[in-house]
Amino acid sequence: MLPGSTPIKQENGNKNSVVLKEITEVLFAYFAKDENAKTLIRQMCEVSFPNTSEDKVTCQFYKDMQELWNTHIPYWKILPINDEYYAITDARVKLLHRDFYSKLNLEQRLEYEPILTYYAQLPQKTDGYPYLMPSTDLIAWSETIDKWGCKHDEDFSLLYLMYVKQFEQRARNFILSEINEG
Repeated sequence: MLPGSTPIKQENGNKNSVVLKEITEVLFAYFAKDENAKTLIRQMCEVSFPNTSEDKVTCQFYKDMQELWNTHIPYWKILPINDEYYAITDARVKLLHRDFYSKLNLEQRLEYEPILTYYAQLPQKTDGYPYLMPSTDLIAWSETIDKWGCKHDEDFSLLYLMYVKQFEQRARNFILSEINEG
């Protein structure tokens, strides 16, 4: 039973809440170690507590738990990139903005993921090296991390804007080369 506004939910829910938070802290300590974090598969990283409930106390409990997880999970090295593992907080790591995949059905995701992955890797950092992205399941990892609600949207948007700028530059170069040849 989770915390709630009725007397029984308050009593039992509060006790259970304490136990859940203690268990959560043990999990945090375990997965804070890199060797343990890399054992997590993506499906185990889908941390998305419900954000609606008829009971305001229960809703606040979910919100508090989401915030608690958001203070830990982004720092775990769980993203598989070229036989190594990285945390989303690593500035070199970028993912897809939800606009790239949110309207795709499963069949379209399978068809377009290799294309999205190719083009997502085109933007480069100022040092000329590409950003790091998951080696597999780029759409699924992007969606999973976006659901955490841990405010990495700027990172996603930055990648999107960089891609658009580089695409515009390539389009300009192509048009200029066509004009010069024609």
